[in-house]
Amino acid sequence: MNESSDGPGDDASEPFSPVERPVRLAQKAYDEIRFALLSGGDITDGRFSEDDLAKALSVSRTPVRDALHRLAMVGLIEAAHPGGYSRRRTTIRGVNEHCELRLLLEPRAAARAAVLDADVRAELIAGLRANLKPENPVEEAEFHRAIAAASNDGSLPSLIGDLSDLAGLDEVWLEGSSTGNGLPRPDHDEIVSALEQGDPEAAERAMSRHIESVRRRLTELLAQLPAKVGA
Repeated sequence: MNESSDGPGDDASEPFSPVERPVRLAQKAYDEIRFALLSGGDITDGRFSEDDLAKALSVSRTPVRDALHRLAMVGLIEAAHPGGYSRRRTTIRGVNEHCELRLLLEPRAAARAAVLDADVRAELIAGLRANLKPENPVEEAEFHRAIAAASNDGSLPSLIGDLSDLAGLDEVWLEGSSTGNGLPRPDHDEIVSALEQGDPEAAERAMSRHIESVRRRLTELLAQLPAKVGA
């Protein structure tokens, strides 16, 4: 006697297609909104809401809400009046505070990366060479994230990545102004050269100079926009 069953999994012609988990959707939403913020994307231009982003990203409001909460915690966005969110406002004080934090963290990460095993360091350098002259804030942030990740120093990569994103957001805002249009981006050659030489002191100095140049570049441009920028 042949028995048939209609239970799940009995029909091999209909493979199981797992539903994408909420955590993965939230991460995807976070990545896409972050990219839009750092590249001047239309979906984050002006004031935006959960509904706006959910429609633009073709996802429900829940992962978008989670992503917006994370972005607000990092400081990339802020609540807007009368509702929704907008890019965080750029101020000279904010730039100085973020750069001070970066100076405490990133030179140390660069020094640690300079004393990595030669093969590991060579792999890192090969990846960094792709962003020696970053064309946008996203590439600039990824350069710094890569060095921090290679340093294998606990939560340092995440902290450094977030701070680099904040600098990138400032740059996007300035590029949208007449003064900041065509904003030059610093090269990374000196940092990579120090890593190639395996010289932690030189790597530390190069990273410090790089961050100071970012601070100087942004604050000088911000100072030219007193009507649009807070103290």
